[in-house]
Order: sequence, then structure tokens, then C-alpha cells
Amino acid sequence: MIDFRPETAEDCVNQNLFLWLLRRACQKGTFDANKMYASEKVDGIDMLLRALAAYKRHDPETLDEREHMENLFDALCAALMLPANREKFLDGEGLQLMNLMLRERKQSRESALKVLDHATTGAEGKDNCNKFVEILGLRTLFPLFMRTPSKVKRKDTTPDEHEEHVCAHEHEKVDRAIELFIKYKEKLAKFEAKRGRREDGSVDEDVDREYLDRLDAGLYTLQNLSLILADVCTHTSSARHRASKLFSMKMKQEKISKVPLTSMFLR
Repeated sequence: MIDFRPETAEDCVNQNLFLWLLRRACQKGTFDANKMYASEKVDGIDMLLRALAAYKRHDPETLDEREHMENLFDALCAALMLPANREKFLDGEGLQLMNLMLRERKQSRESALKVLDHATTGAEGKDNCNKFVEILGLRTLFPLFMRTPSKVKRKDTTPDEHEEHVCAHEHEKVDRAIELFIKYKEKLAKFEAKRGRREDGSVDEDVDREYLDRLDAGLYTLQNLSLILADVCTHTSSARHRASKLFSMKMKQEKISKVPLTSMFLR
């Protein structure tokens, strides 16, 4: 209904339809009046975290239940796009739950990584970043960064998406960062070359659409990797020398000065 009549969204909010849907989606076991009353005492972030906690050590038993779990994760990611919800996520120990899911290696693992990406992105995610370091989350994250799954069996996550979410976090794994940097630089170059060979010779006048296509083709991950390397190389001289050496070896005849952002910190 909302797809065809977007103006009805406000009516749904005023009539508490979304709140009812959230309660219905997060209920566990038989739904009764007591659970309805208890759910009124918590906000949406807490409800989603409590519902997802059931999957920290156990996989969904059916395909329908797995889809339900993914819907809960998607709802949490959407909620974290609102800066005010980042603080609720932090206070509700959402970082600890996601970190535990990463360590348990269950089906919830990749989605937990996606949630961390949303929770720590941008200036609004600074507190979550600091807390994630405090709870030793990098110890869990680094192995995921160093080794991308060769084949992700779940339909909603690809190896590229896995690398995209991991690269949203700062770290000191310079060798792996440069390996991924070159991978996505080459991937983006192939995409742009393919666009340049269009048979009709037309030019895409939609600049925003073209930019979004480039982001999807690897530019977003490449930008994150550039910022990671730039920050690490700025503050650690040994990392800067290591990065400079690796770029010289792996970029072959291509000049490092052509690489955006990162090259500024290697001079």
C-alpha cells in the first residue's frame, strides 16, 4: 500500500502500525498480553537486539526462519541510519552482541558484520568505534579482514560485500589493505573501460546515476581503503614505508602518484 500511496506512511505511524509490526516480528513463543505490556517498556532497538540474540549461538532451523532473521537485521541496519539510534545501540550493548556473533561463526555472522558497518560509519559512529576497540572487537574483526570467504553460501552476501563491510573499519593490516586496494582499483578500471566501449557512443548525462554505478562497481570500497591507508601511513612511519614499498612492487609501471588520496601520504 505504501509503495503505491507513499502519503499513507504518516497515517501508519500515527496509528502505531509500525510499532505493532515491530512487536509482532520480535515476539518469541506464544504471544500474550503480558508480552505486549512488556514490549511497551522498551524501544525498537532493544526489541530488535533481543530478538536477534536468539541467533547468536544457534542457526535458524528453516529457510523461513532464516529469512525472518535477515529481515530483523535489515530493520536494525535501517534504524541505525538515524544518528540518534546509534546511541541506543551502544547503550543496549549491541556492539557486544554483534562481536559475539562474529566469533560464533553462525549464519548470523555476515549480517552482524553489516550491522557493525552501519553502526560505526561516519562521525555519528565515533562512540561506537571507540567502544568496539574497548571490547577488543578488532581481535575478532582482523581475521575476517585478512581472509575473504571463497564462497559465501547465503544468498544475501557476496565476497565483495563481505570486503566492503570489513573495510569500513580502521586497522593496521597494511599488506591486506594494499592487496584489496589494487583489486578494487583494477575492478573499477575494468568497469570504466567497459562503459567507454559502449557501441552507441552515447554519454550518460545522469551524473548522479553514473557516480552511484561507480560506487557499486568498487569505488566505495576503494575510497574506504584509501582513507584507511592514509590514516595508518600518516601516524605510523613503518607502515608508510611498508605501503610505499608494496605499491612500488605491485603497481608495476603505473605511477603511485596517480592513486587518489593514498599517494598524498606516501610522499
